[in-house]
Amino acid sequence: MDRKINTDFFFVKIHSMRSIRILSFFFYFTLHYSLFGIHYSFAQTEKTDSLTARLTKSLHDTDRVKSLNALFSEHISSKPEKALEYAQRALELAENTKWKKGIAATLGNVGLVYWNQGDYPKALEYYFRALKIDKELGNKNGIAGHLGNIGIVYWNQGDYPKALNYYFRTLKIGEELGDKKRIAIQLGNIGLVYDEQGNNPKALDYYFRALKINEELGNKNGIAICLGNIGIVYHEQGDYPKALDYYFKAFNMDEELGNKNGIARHLGNIGIVYRNQGDYPKALEYYFKVLKMAEELGNKNSISAILGNIGLLYTKTGNFQKAESYLESALIVSDSIGALFYQKNHHEALTRLYDTTAHIAYRSSNYKSAALLYKSALTHNRKAGMAKDTLFNEEKSKEIGGLEQKHIFEMSAMKKRQAETEKNRQVAVAVSRRNLLQHSGIMLGLLLLGSVLFLLARFHIPLWLLEGIVFFFFLLTFEFILVLLNPYIEKWSGGAPVWNLLFNSLIAVVIFPLHRYFEGVLKRRILKTSPVEREKGRKGEREKGRMGEWENEKTGNQPPATNIVFIFLLTTLVFINSGFDNKVDSLKVELQKDLHDSTQVNTLHALFNQYISISPDTALHYAQQALSLAEKIKWEKGTSNSFHAIGHYYYTQGDYSNALTYWLKVLNAREALNDNNGIAASLGNIGVVYQEQGNFSKALDYYFRALKINEELGNKNSIAIRLGNIGIVYMEQGDYPKALDYYFRALKINEELGNKNSIAIRLGNIGVVYMEQGDYPKALDYYFRALKMDDELGNKNSIAIRLGNIGLVYYYQTDYSKALEYYFRALKMKEVLGNKSEIAITLGNIGIVYKEQGDNPKALEYYFRALKMDQELGNKDGIARHLGNIGSLYIKTGKFQKAESYLDNALSVSDSIGALLYQKDHHEMFTQLHDTTAHLAFQAGNYKEAARRYESALTHNKKAGTAKDTLFNEEKSKEIGGLEQKHIFEMETLKKEQAEAEKSRQEAVAVSRRNLLQNSGIMLGLLLLGSALLLLARFHIPLWLLEGIVFFFFLLSFEFILVLINPYIDAWSGGAPVWNLLFNSLIAVVIFPLHRYFEGVLKRRILKTVNI
Repeated sequence: MDRKINTDFFFVKIHSMRSIRILSFFFYFTLHYSLFGIHYSFAQTEKTDSLTARLTKSLHDTDRVKSLNALFSEHISSKPEKALEYAQRALELAENTKWKKGIAATLGNVGLVYWNQGDYPKALEYYFRALKIDKELGNKNGIAGHLGNIGIVYWNQGDYPKALNYYFRTLKIGEELGDKKRIAIQLGNIGLVYDEQGNNPKALDYYFRALKINEELGNKNGIAICLGNIGIVYHEQGDYPKALDYYFKAFNMDEELGNKNGIARHLGNIGIVYRNQGDYPKALEYYFKVLKMAEELGNKNSISAILGNIGLLYTKTGNFQKAESYLESALIVSDSIGALFYQKNHHEALTRLYDTTAHIAYRSSNYKSAALLYKSALTHNRKAGMAKDTLFNEEKSKEIGGLEQKHIFEMSAMKKRQAETEKNRQVAVAVSRRNLLQHSGIMLGLLLLGSVLFLLARFHIPLWLLEGIVFFFFLLTFEFILVLLNPYIEKWSGGAPVWNLLFNSLIAVVIFPLHRYFEGVLKRRILKTSPVEREKGRKGEREKGRMGEWENEKTGNQPPATNIVFIFLLTTLVFINSGFDNKVDSLKVELQKDLHDSTQVNTLHALFNQYISISPDTALHYAQQALSLAEKIKWEKGTSNSFHAIGHYYYTQGDYSNALTYWLKVLNAREALNDNNGIAASLGNIGVVYQEQGNFSKALDYYFRALKINEELGNKNSIAIRLGNIGIVYMEQGDYPKALDYYFRALKINEELGNKNSIAIRLGNIGVVYMEQGDYPKALDYYFRALKMDDELGNKNSIAIRLGNIGLVYYYQTDYSKALEYYFRALKMKEVLGNKSEIAITLGNIGIVYKEQGDNPKALEYYFRALKMDQELGNKDGIARHLGNIGSLYIKTGKFQKAESYLDNALSVSDSIGALLYQKDHHEMFTQLHDTTAHLAFQAGNYKEAARRYESALTHNKKAGTAKDTLFNEEKSKEIGGLEQKHIFEMETLKKEQAEAEKSRQEAVAVSRRNLLQNSGIMLGLLLLGSALLLLARFHIPLWLLEGIVFFFFLLSFEFILVLINPYIDAWSGGAPVWNLLFNSLIAVVIFPLHRYFEGVLKRRILKTVNI
């Protein structure tokens, strides 16, 4: 279904959000950095004293830089100021000596100091400077170190997509280099991101993978980090004994290493466990130990975290004054370093603190204090929401999902390539081993055959048999030599038949003298064995040869020539689909006729289509009749179409669960029928329902699945529809660049197809995006272009939509008179068309304009008309919207009781249909209502009512946040990002495969054409050579030369035949030399009689010429 963007009917603007779990405590104490861009091996083993002593010696400048960096490494955990001093000295010296590698390493170390102090902008500045130098040097180790450290800074700033991007890039380099230590670090860092997102199984998976590698390496620092992180996950899962076990293991290891940052981290986490177990004195004891250590180290991250934890503990123990003091201090520190994650948590902690104290004050009848405290709680809750929106926005989550999927694809592709390479290598080794053995066997066989020939020469055997065996022996020897030399010949010749022939000719030239000599030796041996027969043999041979030649000339008995012709037939099937284009009356008349059952079902469906927009209940009646008849005659396609119609009815009514039920039935039916076009259409329709429900990840999943099928089918019109639907999802999410990208891609296809109706829709959709971006001139340009095209087509329904959208632009430009002009034009046209659902939308929009003009009575009049129409249609989606707008107007006019009543009804309807967008809006309206009435009550001195209202405002604000979190939750957004990346990867792979297949096809065609031409040339050459031989026989030439030419001719003919049939032999034999030899032997058996006969004919011709 091609879903159009209609006039904007939301009064309250919807913003995309992401959700994250609200923890009751902070988990900040997790080491997640790789320390330095470069470490030097000696610096990791020498102690501080020996390093300091080394600096007093006369050293080369590069060694001095290394020593200073090594001292930095020794002091970074315990004395960061001293470490910075060493790093700055090292940097100055490295810059003076222009030693780039040392500069890069030292810049990374300086960046680490600033990171430790929470100065993220400065840390990034130094890391990027270091990265640039190492990229120039091509220093992969340095590049990986800096990328990892940059990722950590982004992690601290809450920019998880960027952090993951840098982590995965570092991991990839580590895997390429086989650097296990770096791999372990990045696995831990990636685990940390999943930990923050509450994905405990994934976090544990990455942590344990990192731990395993660190244990293999004996890296105690890495082991301590992993143990601490694993403890955190068990802590989050509420498994406190396991958490403490891992924390103390990590603590002991860091204490052994003297790592103060690590010690502080584990002490803090142990304190949190004791707090959760209710042992508050112990928890505070550990917290203050950590705070003291963090202040000594100047670690603002840890200071902010531990102040927050102390504040939370004081809230829990009822020491509210101290709690407020520590939480406010924590917030100041987190604000100073721009740590959004901490800000969010501290605002949430203050929300709980003020909510708790307000509740206590209210119960104590201290209503004024309760009201003020509830107000403070509401303020901090709103600020926590804003920090959450910035920290966990939807686009970031999608980016994370895309990065994860990209990494999975890259690793999968890399493993697949490695597996294929290894498989090919093993196959090549096996084939090589097999060929070596078989070639050795063949060579041994040829040697044995040669030896047998010499033995046979001792016995009296016919000369023709001897010549046959010798010819056979040399033919196989020739072929065997070619097999051995073929890889080198192919490499040089590029497989061109002409060049192959040249090489074969050269080998044949070498083979012939050996053949002649060997044959001569054997003949002499045989003739020597029987001297009486020798003369007879000569005479008999000569006479027979001459007689035979004469008889052949008389009878004309020449070898026949055979030509084989192959004919390929191409057939094309054309499917023409036609639909009904009849009006209602004619359809009803048709229905009265004695129609075939399937035709009757189709007629009922056509009536459904005519009534669905003007009388949905009548349309449903026809669809149900069609379903009953289709099921009765067991017509699967008719049943499927009836399910689709009923689903369409529920969709128009806003009953999305029932729409899904029927459309999923349609999908199952079409899958059973293998109707790929129908499957794609059903997937698209299901995607539309999920989109309406605000489940964008599922909507995109179905859209991309539909798009993939349409692309495989090459159905351009459907591809354009899917691209448009995907664009709509991105538009609704506020991702306007992506929305435009998909809309323009769809528009391009529609323009190629010349589909004016779809072009108009795309132009309208593009106009909507520009309108949402506030680019009103561009929006109007596209709307008017779409309107012009709809006018040309006479598409009244679309004209009405365009008029409404143009009115909306003028509304946004506060040109209310023009907005009303276009709205009324749209309304008039919709009333003529009788499209009640569209009429209700326009009535609601007209009400919004009157509200903005301050004409509240008229605004209410139109709101109520819109509400009445949607109530008649049973359109719950519209009902919820209008009730909310009426409630919002009553807030504005100060009719708070009425406002509350309408908002209650609006919320009840939106809850009943699961419309999360409306739920969020209505809770936000309630927050506004109760905040306003609380303020008025407080000013009137009615503190009890003010406190009650502020509490209600806080409750609704929390519920709005929960709805927002559900609607735009992180996992859904990540899923969307993953789906996008998956589709991109699949399409890139498909295009690459298609391009490679096309390239291979073109190469194969070129090679085939070349081979055909050259093979034809060779065949012609061989025919000419054969003819030349017959002509040569008329002249007096030495017999040995004649025999050589004949031998050469048949050797090349033999090889040419093998070239032609070799693909078939290889397909049958699998390339095994022994089987190839068997086939070659059979061909040689056929070739020899021809060779002997042809040689005999020529000899007789020459002898006849000599006698004459």
